[in-house]
Amino acid sequence: MEDNFIVGLDIGTTKVCCVIAEPVEDGINIIGVGTAPSMGMKRGIIINIEKTVKAIQQAVAEAEKIAGMEVHEVYSGISGDHINSIISKGVVAISQAGKEITQDDVDRAIENAQAMALPANRRILHVIPQEFKVDNLGDIPDPVGMNGVRLEVQVYIITAALSAMENVAKSVERAGFTLLQTILKPLACSYSVLKEDEKQLGVSLLDIGGGTADISMFWEDRIHFTGVVPLGGQHITSDVAFGLRTPPDKAENIKNNYGSLQIHQIKPDETIEVPGVGGRPAKTVSRSFLIDIIRPRVIEILDHVRKEMEKSDMVDLMKVGAVITGGTALLPGLPELAEEILDMPVKIAQPSGIKGGLVEAVNSPVFSTAVGLVLFALNNEIEDSPGYRKRGDSIIDKIKNWLKDIM
Repeated sequence: MEDNFIVGLDIGTTKVCCVIAEPVEDGINIIGVGTAPSMGMKRGIIINIEKTVKAIQQAVAEAEKIAGMEVHEVYSGISGDHINSIISKGVVAISQAGKEITQDDVDRAIENAQAMALPANRRILHVIPQEFKVDNLGDIPDPVGMNGVRLEVQVYIITAALSAMENVAKSVERAGFTLLQTILKPLACSYSVLKEDEKQLGVSLLDIGGGTADISMFWEDRIHFTGVVPLGGQHITSDVAFGLRTPPDKAENIKNNYGSLQIHQIKPDETIEVPGVGGRPAKTVSRSFLIDIIRPRVIEILDHVRKEMEKSDMVDLMKVGAVITGGTALLPGLPELAEEILDMPVKIAQPSGIKGGLVEAVNSPVFSTAVGLVLFALNNEIEDSPGYRKRGDSIIDKIKNWLKDIM
């Protein structure tokens, strides 16, 4: 965090979103927002550094202009089918003479759990404690202060391809900014769109962006599963461009302005004008034909999402259902279709936790990850091996104390 401002940078397949926020008590104020087309990404992976650098610079410059300030440090996200996760356990003997568990004991147990041999091309992204056991008594959320002789922790370790992480860092640094932390996008997104009771009872978060559909499952307030489907809104746009024989940028506009997934939501005789390719004349097609193009691809995406979710033994615990966000969530009729295919309740979500500022500017599923990156940074301190909170006051506590001091 720099000068009490936090910058979230969502480098996506189709666009880069930048959000500048000011932390306040119980939330954030949005003071700057910027977007730029992203031409250097494919399926969540950077494939062209220079194009990505230009998109980052453009999005940040737009946000800087609105905020009236210069950005130097950012938090960025990462996703893609290179993301893997494993469950690991660590055990330590309690070090205190009185056998009271301290934060040092907890830290040693977590460090023990992540002491594993990783391939040279992979790095740990997050280490998230799921459960503690004291002398084989389990389901303990926080063992500090308890008495015992043996502490065990089960952690959820998320890893990423080293090259993917390095390319994110290189793009941000070449754009002229310091990268404070790379954060898993579904995890960041959960901070902006999920409620505490949803995460407690069991909920699946589906962030369907331009290149991927990122899946994460939460139960008892902890993340238990992550998955990625390498399909997203860009594939829908490609189908529209091919099916209507129109340029991709025109296809994107047609999808956004006229796309739908339910035939009963449009008028039977409704038509749309489709620009031609290479100077060819425009033509008129029925809007129902556009639905016939879009709907099969969305069904395919959701079917892959369902199969990916079924790889986890957590799927039956998703009592709340699914929360969908990301740009593709804007397609009319998506909740009804998703409920049918996923066989669970579905709702569309946009960022929350915003107390003031440019609220309307980010009131869209498109900004869920960028806002989530800010909220993740606000709620978590940075570690060399990130993923669990440092000892001492969190950033929120520090801000609350700072507010008290100046009032």
